[in-house]
Amino acid sequence: MATKYSAAGTTIAFGSDITEAASIEWKDGGNALDVTTTADTTKKYIAGVPDPECTVEVLGLLGSSVAGSVAALTVTPTVGAALTIGQALCSDRSVSIGNDGKLSVNYTFKPSANAPP
Repeated sequence: MATKYSAAGTTIAFGSDITEAASIEWKDGGNALDVTTTADTTKKYIAGVPDPECTVEVLGLLGSSVAGSVAALTVTPTVGAALTIGQALCSDRSVSIGNDGKLSVNYTFKPSANAPP
């Protein structure tokens, strides 16, 4: 049997709000630092501080989550390990409503320096 790579059934939990995700984009940006010197013939980099970011589209709303909210974020795919940000800031919420269409919301999450309330 072939391995299943579908995102169907993937859930997102932000604090106590849990729903199924329509789509997810997870970035593990490393903020590469340029350490090139004048003696180098090619650019050279070292890893900087990790900069994860998660953008999720859900159908309907993710509970009462709004931009500025801080809570634990867990994305649980149907295949593979869960992705987490222990203290995630909902940095952006974008609501889209189509005429005779779906209500979808895109949330963007980034690590937060603030503790969840």
